[in-house]
Amino acid sequence: MATFKRRSSASAAVSKSAIAQASTMLQALPQKPKDNWSLREAVSLLHDSIISAIDRGYSHEEVAAMLGEKGVDITAPSLKRYLASVKREKDADKPKASRGGRRSKTGA
Repeated sequence: MATFKRRSSASAAVSKSAIAQASTMLQALPQKPKDNWSLREAVSLLHDSIISAIDRGYSHEEVAAMLGEKGVDITAPSLKRYLASVKREKDADKPKASRGGRRSKTGA
């Protein structure tokens, strides 16, 4: 039976120069390209195109089927839910127009 030496993380010493070099190396890393997105992210990226198709008379079911043909496998209920979520996020980012407040009625 093989025995393994356990190393306590508290006992490992790291030099200041090693930390500085590691920090420099990590900060110099380029942005890693993203190859896969979640369905929610995909719907967010395709939001305007999806809404445009719906505005032209296509149903959520038809849009979901067309997306599935292109590799975006989503059901119509999920598509509706994600579209609503994206709309809420976009609406939350917009500044709210202030309504004028109540005016006090002053009698003569």
